[in-house]
Amino acid sequence: MDEMAMSFTVGGEKAGFGRHTFLGSMTASGIPLAVAERLVNTMTAHAPQWENLIEQSFLPEDLKAAYLQLLANRLGRL
Repeated sequence: MDEMAMSFTVGGEKAGFGRHTFLGSMTASGIPLAVAERLVNTMTAHAPQWENLIEQSFLPEDLKAAYLQLLANRLGRL
């Protein structure tokens, strides 16, 4: 279900959500490309802090692992 929300139709074909789609949606919303690029860079630069917070959370170990995998997957798309 979550992956369906992350998919878009581009040129009549289903395309996964990636850096190009993210930047395109940001610029289509009126956000300058330079600002969108900085946002992506900031999100990826803070990944270690996010991972640390997940590790320190009260989530069960299996959910921590799943959340860390999801974070890595999503940041890898950017």
